[in-house]
This record gives sequence, C-alpha cells and structure tokens, in this order.
Amino acid sequence: MMLLWAALLLAAPREAGQLVPPVAITAENDAPPLVLAESRKSQPGQPILILSLAPEIGTRRVTYRDRISTGLAAYQSGAVGLLKLSAEIYPSRGRGLPIVSDIGLFGDTSRSLRSQAQFAPGATYDDQWHEWDVGGRWRAIFKGEEWLALSILYSSLSSQISGPKLTGILLPSGTLQYWRPGLDFRFPIGQISISLSGGYLDVVVQDSIGRAFPRATSAGVDAGGKITLALSRTLELHISGRYTRFFYKLNPQPNDPFVAGGALDEYAVAELGLSLRI
Repeated sequence: MMLLWAALLLAAPREAGQLVPPVAITAENDAPPLVLAESRKSQPGQPILILSLAPEIGTRRVTYRDRISTGLAAYQSGAVGLLKLSAEIYPSRGRGLPIVSDIGLFGDTSRSLRSQAQFAPGATYDDQWHEWDVGGRWRAIFKGEEWLALSILYSSLSSQISGPKLTGILLPSGTLQYWRPGLDFRFPIGQISISLSGGYLDVVVQDSIGRAFPRATSAGVDAGGKITLALSRTLELHISGRYTRFFYKLNPQPNDPFVAGGALDEYAVAELGLSLRI
C-alpha cells in the first residue's frame, strides 16, 4: 500500500520547485494487516505449562540448645543425592482475564538415594529423603515478563533414618508437614534471569523431635536463589540453591525423657535442572 501511495504522489501534478515529502517505507508498513496481526500474535509470551527435571544434592544438620539429656545427640548427614520433578500449569492463560489468567497450580516431588551417616558414638545409619509440595501460585507479568509471584503451598519433608536401635537415643527421623506462604522476585536480564525466593513454614505435623516434646512449638523459614538461562523459546537451564531452617522451642518439664531448651533442623540443597515451557 505504501509503495502505491508513493507512486501516486510522484505522478501527481505539482508546481515547479515543490518537493515531494519523503516517505519512510518499512517492512511493517508494507506488510498486509493480516500478516502483521499474525506476527504480533506469535510473539513469545508466558507459558501455560512448565515441566522441570533436576538432579539435586543436599545435606542436613540437627543441633540442640541448652541440652541436658545425652540422648539428644547432634546429627550431620553426608551428601544426599536426589531427583526432583516439578510441574506448573496456568489453565486460564491466554483468555484475557485480569489477574485470573496468571493464577496457576504447582506441584513437585523429590526422592533421594539411600545415604549413610554417622550418628551417636560410631553408629552408622541409613537416611532417605522424600519431599513433595502442592499448591497455588500467582505471577505478576509486566511487559511480557514475570517479575513477582505469590504462592501458598502445602508441603511434606521426610527424612527416614534407620539403623541400630540404641536405648535412650532420639533419632531425628520422621515427616514434617507444613503450610508455606511464599514470595518470589525475578529479575530478567536478556536471556538470563535471576530469582530470589523466601517463605514462612507453619508446621502442622511433627517429626520425632516434636513428638518427643509434647509442649514444643516449632516453625521455619526458607530462602533460595536461582539463575536461569533461556536456551530457546521452550527450553531453560537453571542452577539454584535453597536453605531451609526449622526451629523448636522444646519447653521440657521435670521427669521428661529428654531435656533441652531448643533445637535447629537445617537443610541445604543445590540443583541443576532443565525446564520445558509450553
């Protein structure tokens, strides 16, 4: 159309010395409206489905504060290898619904190989982890990029320790379950993005530490960071780390089987993963 308009201007009669204004012709101006609309529609946006697979390596440490009972021995795991699978889906994405289009469902699960660690004087134990999370997530999109996300998850973290039965020794084994409200920040820089996350852990199911102290109160926090590289429109590579900390106020009473003022249960995990974005 612009070429035809320019030709008409050149062919039109004009006074001597009158200049024809220059016409800027670009690929977008010259393209038919239907083609232009299709090209804009096909520009990359936020995905509807994200699948991720990641090998992980982690470690765990349990310590006690103001410990009186010798049966409350500190615990330090070795390096534990895990495999994690996660999925994230936004069923209303692309329907043009404000806020609702960016509400999604999230779930993940990870399981470790059996590892061995020293606990108590010279005793060797097997330790196996299993973790899962399920919940919802809302992402804030600005100029086609995610910058912020709010989430609420119900999570389960299990460390099953098995080995010799030692009288009077409390093994920090069992399953913790908790609600996790969380906040994520994401900073896109070209093909790379940097993410920071944190959450509060409201414990509702206790492991052996909480059960051994019936008047105990416990909660936790976690924090993490991730660097992501976009390999293509649908594939991403990421490296990340997270730290999880549960803290206990044990509130013992005289004649309790174990006596200590408090406890810390700490996990540190690093992962290298690949994500498919559809």
